[in-house]
Amino acid sequence: GYVRDLLLGKRPDDLDLSFCLRDCSGDVTVFDLLENMKSFAVSKPELGIIEVKTATILSDETKNKMLDTAKAYFIDTQELKT
Repeated sequence: GYVRDLLLGKRPDDLDLSFCLRDCSGDVTVFDLLENMKSFAVSKPELGIIEVKTATILSDETKNKMLDTAKAYFIDTQELKT
């Protein structure tokens, strides 16, 4: 949906990402990665991200497939949510 929105001249409201955690220890989750994104964004002021909010969303289908699904919002210096 992200690329489609760009091609249609719309501002995308989300970007779906997939992370392979195969080589990580068994206790590492997508939520852990996103939680660490906050400190990363603070350490890189040139990115213009002033806040990162995360929420874990686990549907029954996701649990059955042993997948982590999370949603993250990035607030930039213009207070726009991406």
